[in-house]
Amino acid sequence: LDVPALARLAADCARGGLDLVKDDHSLTDQPRAPFRDRVLAVAEHVARANRQSGHTCLYVPNLTGPVDLLAERLDDLRDAGVRAAMVAPLLLGLDTVRSLAASSGVALVGHPAFAGSLVAPRQGFAPELLFGDLFRLAGCDAVIYPNAGGRFPFSLRDCRAIQRRLLVPLAGMAPAFAMVAGGIDAAKLAHWLPQYATDTIFLVGGSLLGRPDLAAAAGELRALVESPLPAGGER
Repeated sequence: LDVPALARLAADCARGGLDLVKDDHSLTDQPRAPFRDRVLAVAEHVARANRQSGHTCLYVPNLTGPVDLLAERLDDLRDAGVRAAMVAPLLLGLDTVRSLAASSGVALVGHPAFAGSLVAPRQGFAPELLFGDLFRLAGCDAVIYPNAGGRFPFSLRDCRAIQRRLLVPLAGMAPAFAMVAGGIDAAKLAHWLPQYATDTIFLVGGSLLGRPDLAAAAGELRALVESPLPAGGER
C-alpha cells in the first residue's frame, strides 16, 4: 500500500481503541511508502484518531537498516513524535539494538525475523533463552514471538516459558512485555486470553484487516480484551 492507504488503516485501528498499531516487518523504505513519509503521515493520523477517540494508541514503525541510516531514521521518529519502534535484533545485530535501547529514547519492540533456524525443534537455542533472555538483555521492551497452534512449531509450554523469562527479575532490568503473534485470529482470541498472564500483548493482523469496517472490528477486539474472564479472573 502507499502512504495514504497505510495511514488510513492505522487511523482506523486507533479509532477502534487498539493499544498499538505497528508496521509490518516487510515495510522498510519502499518507493510506494518511503520511511520518513510513512512515519510522519501514519503518526499524524494516529494522533488525530487518538484525539477523536480519547484512547492512547501508540504507532510502532519498523526501524531497520542500513545501519548507517539509523541515526537519520531516529531523527524522523523524533520529528513524528513517535515513542516506540520495532527492531529485528537478529538482522540489525544484538549490539546495535543495545545501542538503540541506550540512546534512542524510544521503546523497542523486538521482532523474531531470521530466528527460524535458531529455534528449530531439534537444534539451536531454547526459545525462552533467545526471546526471553537475549532479546531482553539487548534492550527490547516487548518481544514478539510465535504463538502455539499457529503456523510455527511452538508449543504452549514454549510460549509460557518465554513469557515467564520476560517477566522474572533479571540483573536489575525491568520486565518486558510478551507479544504473542503468528496468525492469531481475532475470532479465536477469547480462547487465548486465559492462557496467558497479564503483561501480554496479542498481535492480531490479517483477521482484522479482512473486515469491511476496521474501526468497528478493532472496537470489538478491545471490548473482548477488557471483558472479565469466564472463570472470574483478571487479565
